[in-house]
Amino acid sequence: MPFDDPVATREFPKTKRPVYKLADGTRVPSVTQILDIKSKSIAGWANRLGFINIEYQVQMKRLARAGTLAHTLIADHLDPAKRIEDVVEPDGEIQRWAITAFENFLRWGLEHRVEPINIEIPRVSEAFRYGGTPDLVAKIDGRIEIVDWKSSARVYDDHFLQVAAYRQLAEGVEAVRVVALGREPRNDAPPDGVRVGTDTEFAIFQALHHVHVLEKELKEARTDT
Repeated sequence: MPFDDPVATREFPKTKRPVYKLADGTRVPSVTQILDIKSKSIAGWANRLGFINIEYQVQMKRLARAGTLAHTLIADHLDPAKRIEDVVEPDGEIQRWAITAFENFLRWGLEHRVEPINIEIPRVSEAFRYGGTPDLVAKIDGRIEIVDWKSSARVYDDHFLQVAAYRQLAEGVEAVRVVALGREPRNDAPPDGVRVGTDTEFAIFQALHHVHVLEKELKEARTDT
């Protein structure tokens, strides 16, 4: 494993979300903002957590932080030149989740030939009017793919909506891949899912994008009245 005492020694960077704009300066939503529409169904999960006295919003932020840190470790590993200013992560559990996900990534990497092309490069589609930052564009076992790292224990169909949207932001992509790193230690490689055709997934994403635009227009109309 890469760290003898990871919780005590590893430091993590502060990160900022990019702002996506068209060439004329118009601000456009991100892929994750558009997909947040589907996450409204998380209320059921929140209710279940409530029964065991966990504030779901707090827990979601902690899980998101762990995911961000895991992504940073992976980006550092794939391209050490990307490292930015570090700060210590004070929450030991978050740090353990992040490092475990990273170590699971290393196990996944042992089974594939990974040749990075771009790592976390923000992109904007002028045609479709949204932006996003794919985790990785790389040759995986000789094929150009967009790869997305997830902290979940398994790959879900909804994950492919995100990578289908990212696919429109990069040229020459032959397939998309989602790797479910999880937050628990493994003795084998974490599961992943690969799709070559993503037309249906992108059509669903476009529909959600349309809903996002309409909701924004409705909100602005109410503000003006």
